[in-house]
Amino acid sequence: MGGKIWVESEIGRGSTFHFTSRLHTQSSLSTVEPSSADLQAELTGAATVRPEPLSILLAEGHPVNGKLAVLILARQNSG
Repeated sequence: MGGKIWVESEIGRGSTFHFTSRLHTQSSLSTVEPSSADLQAELTGAATVRPEPLSILLAEGHPVNGKLAVLILARQNSG
């Protein structure tokens, strides 16, 4: 994601985690009121428009938790 991640740690005091990232914004955002059909589609999960893919930074220290998070995110993406 074009950034850095680092930790500062001191025994007996704890750790501070830092990260930087380049975030891109959309320059042509418009406000559109959804129709009742759009709202119904969203509630039933039948929406036809899929959002663009996201880049996600996942910081997890335990391998099992990391795998679980990836599985949950993958399931959200396919649903």
